[in-house]
Amino acid sequence: MSSTMAKNIAPTRQSWWRDWRKAIPAGLVGLLLIGGLSVGGYVLIRAQRVKQHALYEQALATVQESKGMTERLGAPIVDASWNPNGQINESGDRGDARINFEVAGPKGGAKIFVQGRKIDGEWGINQLDVQFADEERVSLMPEVRLRQQDTTPKFDPNQKAESKS
Repeated sequence: MSSTMAKNIAPTRQSWWRDWRKAIPAGLVGLLLIGGLSVGGYVLIRAQRVKQHALYEQALATVQESKGMTERLGAPIVDASWNPNGQINESGDRGDARINFEVAGPKGGAKIFVQGRKIDGEWGINQLDVQFADEERVSLMPEVRLRQQDTTPKFDPNQKAESKS
């Protein structure tokens, strides 16, 4: 064979798709990447939904305005949860929810546990507890009652009943 003929014959390159030893690991890495991004996206969307919920916002504002919390955690108190969890059930103007999240201040952090109900389209807090790092648990319901406007008429035993005549 002459040397000019050997130069004209170029080696053929195989496509990497035809080499199954490379294609299978690449496909698995692709599937894992798509799965991871899907799960991560779901968690972030869910977390944002919880953080924008009225009950979450009420609870965080109550914690931030509480003098006892400011003394214990310092100021400012900020949301420290990247992924708050809980359960929110809404149907029209009614609903109930349980949300757990974390807060932090310059002196430390705490876990917040809030439960609430939606009646006639308005969310109200039924329970708001704080658990500190030393496992001490404190209720913030006195602060909640001060923040929420109570529209229930107060009972006055001295008031005479109105007659319907």
